[in-house]
Amino acid sequence: MVKKSRIKSYFSKIQDFGYLGIGNISGAIILSLFWIFLASLLGPDSYGEVSYLIAIANTISVIAFLGAGQTITVYVAKGVKIENITYTITLISSIITSVIIFLILEKIEVSLYVIGYVIFGLISHELLGLKLFKKYSKILVLQRMLIVSLSLIFYLLLGLEGIVLGYAIAFFPFVILLKKGFKETKRDFTLLKPRLGFMMNNYGKDLAKILSRSVDKIIIFPIFGAAILGNYQLGFQILMLLTLIPSIVYQYTLPRESSGEKNKKLQIGSIIVSIILTILVILIGPSISNLIFPKFIDAMNIIHIMSLAIIPISISYIFTSKFFAMEKSKFVMMGSAIFLLTQISLIVLLGDIFGIIGIASSLVIAAIIEAIFLSVAFKFYSK
Repeated sequence: MVKKSRIKSYFSKIQDFGYLGIGNISGAIILSLFWIFLASLLGPDSYGEVSYLIAIANTISVIAFLGAGQTITVYVAKGVKIENITYTITLISSIITSVIIFLILEKIEVSLYVIGYVIFGLISHELLGLKLFKKYSKILVLQRMLIVSLSLIFYLLLGLEGIVLGYAIAFFPFVILLKKGFKETKRDFTLLKPRLGFMMNNYGKDLAKILSRSVDKIIIFPIFGAAILGNYQLGFQILMLLTLIPSIVYQYTLPRESSGEKNKKLQIGSIIVSIILTILVILIGPSISNLIFPKFIDAMNIIHIMSLAIIPISISYIFTSKFFAMEKSKFVMMGSAIFLLTQISLIVLLGDIFGIIGIASSLVIAAIIEAIFLSVAFKFYSK
């Protein structure tokens, strides 16, 4: 009986990971192909402008989210009924933030994006905490499909801003799923109060992480121009696609490690896959890029350089999962802050000296330094 139980548990884990993998891979492929299509449709300059708008919208959205994502995943996995109070606070935050940003930018699509991002973020992280990987995967793929269809429709109607509006509206159909979290848990601040430190550390980590993924675009656009940003963004999108497997492993292992399970073999496997992907991209990536995107002259070299970041990003995901499971998110926040400060400094310094090659190199160097910090911090803390 014990052996059968172990076999059943083993296949259940494989099934869960399969659902999560299929959902994330499908969603990422849909979104990546969409951005690749946009690159061929818009050209470097307009592509850079759209990337700039999305970067601003993402940054503001994370500011409004208050670090709720990992907080919900971890504590829902631990059985703490924290949903209602967390939902209430973050939704109020998103509404206030969206009003403020509308008064500043006068762009309704960005304001809607903020509210929608928070709604979808709450839903998806709760599903991960509940280990409902199949349901999570379904809504993720559906949301990505909505992004593509709505963004193209509104682009034809409104131009570049319509792409952002399509992104924003694609979040809202899932708002009905918030009902369960509100209905089945109480609005009890005493549940959140002793965990505010963890949530604020998550907030710092999320801010540092989104800034590391967005502030580069926000800086590159005004200093180096839309065309440079367009080439950089194309390379960045391909990097995000290549780090998909480590990201899936992270999403899968976080709730399980929070529940006390170990996933060492799976994490080692993700690093091996990352090494293989890096080698493949170095060998064949640039030639494929040059063939498909002839307008993006500098993208070939960028992809070559950025592929070196796959391995350190994979390592950072592994230690991030471990620290979150231990409720020691301050180390993750520190690692993200180190990444951010390193990248910003090097974008300005290396970008001025080496141009777009220096800008791409800044991401790789920052990723390596973050991975080293997290691995060393875990080694000393776990003793």
